[in-house]
Amino acid sequence: MSILDSIKEAENQAADIQLQAKTQVRELLKTTEQEKNENANSMLEKARMQAKTLADETRKQADQKMSQTLAQEKSEALKNAEDKKEFLPEAVKFILERVEMQC
Repeated sequence: MSILDSIKEAENQAADIQLQAKTQVRELLKTTEQEKNENANSMLEKARMQAKTLADETRKQADQKMSQTLAQEKSEALKNAEDKKEFLPEAVKFILERVEMQC
C-alpha cells in the first residue's frame, strides 16, 4: 500500500468518523429536545394543578368570609331592629295623631 493509498484510507475513515459524530449529535439534540418538551409539559401541568388548588382555596376562603360578613350584618340588623322597637309605640302614636289631624 502506497502512502497515497494510506492517506486516502485515513481520509475515508475520518469522513466516516465525522459522519458518525454528526449522527450522534443529531440524536443527542433530538433526545434533548424531547426531554425539554416533556419537562415543559410536566411543569405546565404542575403549574395548572397548583393554580387550580390556589383558586379552590381562595374561593373557599372567600365563601367563609362572605358567610361571616353576612352573619355579622344579620346580627347587627336584628340588634338595630330590636333597639328601634322601643320607639315603635311612640311612632304609631305620632302617625295616628297626624292622621286624626288630617281627617
